[in-house]
Amino acid sequence: NRSFVLPTSGHAVLATSFGEQPDTVPQALKPPTLTGCLVMWDVVCARTVPGDELVVVGSSEELGAWDPRRGVVLSSLSSAFPKWSGSTWLRYTDPETTWKLVICSQAGVVEWEDGKNRPLPRHSGQRPLDLRIASCTFGEFGEAHESSVIQKSRMGKKEPSFVRQWSSISDCSTSFCRHMTSTDDDASVISGGSTGVTPTREAVPTKLWSGATCLGKLSGQCEDAHFVTEQAVGVADGVGSMSRYAKYGVDTAAYAAELMERAAHAIAPGGSAWSETNNDYKGRPPPDVLAAAAVRAAEAESTTFGASTISVLQLTGSSIGVANLGDSGFMVLHQTQQGFEVVTRSTEQQHGWNFPYQLMRLPSTLGLSAGAQSDSAADCDCYQFPVRVGDLVLLYSDGLADNLFECEILEVIDRACANARRRGKGAGAFADPELLSRSLARAAQVRSWDTSADSPFSVAARQQGQAFSGGKEDDITVVAAWVVPQSGVMAA
Repeated sequence: NRSFVLPTSGHAVLATSFGEQPDTVPQALKPPTLTGCLVMWDVVCARTVPGDELVVVGSSEELGAWDPRRGVVLSSLSSAFPKWSGSTWLRYTDPETTWKLVICSQAGVVEWEDGKNRPLPRHSGQRPLDLRIASCTFGEFGEAHESSVIQKSRMGKKEPSFVRQWSSISDCSTSFCRHMTSTDDDASVISGGSTGVTPTREAVPTKLWSGATCLGKLSGQCEDAHFVTEQAVGVADGVGSMSRYAKYGVDTAAYAAELMERAAHAIAPGGSAWSETNNDYKGRPPPDVLAAAAVRAAEAESTTFGASTISVLQLTGSSIGVANLGDSGFMVLHQTQQGFEVVTRSTEQQHGWNFPYQLMRLPSTLGLSAGAQSDSAADCDCYQFPVRVGDLVLLYSDGLADNLFECEILEVIDRACANARRRGKGAGAFADPELLSRSLARAAQVRSWDTSADSPFSVAARQQGQAFSGGKEDDITVVAAWVVPQSGVMAA
């Protein structure tokens, strides 16, 4: 007999064939179980100096069980200092959780704030998402306050506009980005010795050492999707406004997920993207041609109804090629003595304000063909550019680019990598790409919840005559990938 587990939210799809056992559902598509509360810290602390960490330490295991080395490290960008932010997911196990703020210096000195332990508000555990915001100033005692209703996005994308991967706020179990430094848990390091690689300009066979983070918005299912391999990565961002057509079988989250699955199969060695292009290029198709062929294959082979932007990146030798449709995008960064710099990045494709190019597949019964804007793989912008070992590639949905300015993205990356060097791992040490992607995604997430800060989206909105301030709440996907030698040994 066949069996499957119903998800706690969203849709369940069981694909199989008569007489055959169904394949195991990929881990990335399993829905999260929300059995706790999300706590966000909004803290003011001007007592730190560069290199210090501000840590939340508390009685629960998630807060380190009063061990500052295991607490939640808060983050502060230079543009926001002395404001610090952080978040973590607390399980419903200890209704009397208490906490304090601690400053940890590079020299190992720990400074606890004065006053009694701070309480978290009691929680019932009955709501699907229990969000609490704890606001305070270091050393000044005050009750944390709870906010169980969060303001939803005030400007949705113009119809149509979409995303997918099973992920959500339940991924927020540790802090996001750092103020000048980070802990071993949130910035694993690869050195230039026997366990890693040192950036170099030598022309050697290369691969991608990648990590990815997908954070869902507070309400509704996450509609972002991505895939990661050693030679290719991809991101799809489903158009959420099409959820109104769910009764016709439209599921943009599932559509984005299928696009990624089919693009990954197509661009894998021996896949349809290679067979389609081999004859024209004598078995050595350029990476941008392969990426575009993978998007075409994904569009042609998908059977789900929905709409989504898509971006696929392929590394071949010392060249990267990208096929990009819509407002997802990529950056390529070089390391310099002054830090990272952006050398190449994509340009958004928009039909109009907040109306990106997108693939679309709709049922004939919907009857939107006359009025709906539909793009195809042929409309992709294609890019090809050289890279070298030690370069960092970012592929992301618009949840990152709408909330963090380029200089802020560079700041998060520079600090993570500077921390790796400070820990004695050599000038060429790399931060773990998965944890680097998490730092970027969570920094963008905190900005998306800020209703007053400037963001790329709010600036663009004002240029269009729209009264909008703050970040833009959205699903956020970031793939971070180092270009490393094929022979390089990566360890977490």
